[in-house]
Amino acid sequence: MAPKKDLAKRFPFLPLYFVRAAQLASSLVVFFILWYFLWVLRKDGAPIPWTFILLLSISATTITALWITSMHHFFSNWHPHLNTWLNGALFACWAAGFSSFAWWSRGTLTHACDKLNWGSQMGVNICRCYKTLFSFALIALVSTIVAVGLDSYALYQRRQYEKVQPTLLPPPAPYASDGMALLDESLRGSDGRSRKAGGLK
Repeated sequence: MAPKKDLAKRFPFLPLYFVRAAQLASSLVVFFILWYFLWVLRKDGAPIPWTFILLLSISATTITALWITSMHHFFSNWHPHLNTWLNGALFACWAAGFSSFAWWSRGTLTHACDKLNWGSQMGVNICRCYKTLFSFALIALVSTIVAVGLDSYALYQRRQYEKVQPTLLPPPAPYASDGMALLDESLRGSDGRSRKAGGLK
């Protein structure tokens, strides 16, 4: 139990949990905003932008990945190697999705959300939703970058721990040949004693 506790102390679990919570919260906000946009566009028969589908897929993938890794950590143990690769892939997806959305909606994002620019309160609300979506997509991207860094640090700590760990383990058991030699010597000794005892009789 002691080695596991020592290993656990080397992992920045509190920052990891905080970053994962930020990933989950931002992904949920992005997912539900895009789900609402897609529902409205489909209801009105308007075409659905491919950037919406891309970001919706990325947010859903992030939520699923966080849930699976959390369950795995709860029932098994923390695996920084797996999380490093997983968050690295998610970072690449978020970078692609965020950059494409920022480029596609740059006209909306660079204007103020007021009736002078949008003409009605509904237009103002849509503008605010776009900017909220942009903000939380940015939070998801940044939190994923931080998660990659923390997982890489945890992976480095584990490798350093594994280098020291063999010195803390008990010495290995004797080889089979040594055991056979000891057994043979013991049998010879017992056989000699039995013969000697038989001669005395």
